[in-house]
Amino acid sequence: MQNPSHTRLQQRLSAEERRFQTHINHVTSYQIVKSAKDNNQVIALEDLTGIRERTNALPRSKRERRLSNSWSFYQLRQFIDYKAIKFGVKLILVDPRYTSQTCHNCLHIHPVKGESYRSGKKFVCGHCGWIGDADLNGAKNISTIGAVIVNQPRGSGLSCKLDVRGGY
Repeated sequence: MQNPSHTRLQQRLSAEERRFQTHINHVTSYQIVKSAKDNNQVIALEDLTGIRERTNALPRSKRERRLSNSWSFYQLRQFIDYKAIKFGVKLILVDPRYTSQTCHNCLHIHPVKGESYRSGKKFVCGHCGWIGDADLNGAKNISTIGAVIVNQPRGSGLSCKLDVRGGY
């Protein structure tokens, strides 16, 4: 049985951590929305609805599950949502499929199903040779998709079909 004083300490620290994360999300969301407002821009975010359920369905270690379940992106998105409305900034949610696997520079996706040019935090395009941070690459893709949605709301007319065997 756990010591009652340890339980109280854990609860107090957990509450402090939650308050700290909420504060960080308020400050971050305000800065994002204010910057968009000041620069007459639109905010594009990945639509991560249901990501916890999808990632928790995968076989992962207890540590990986704990880390993913402590993500505060839902709260951050809620804060951005209401602040964007309050300040009159448009918010676009982008389908997250392939945003981290597509090279932002040449729009190429690895031709072999199940393979990726992304390896951890690094992205190395085997098509054009671009090398850089994988998260930066994904963010640039989200930005590009958001711009297409804003500038061509009926679609760009561009598409690519993936062969069921995994090629193009």
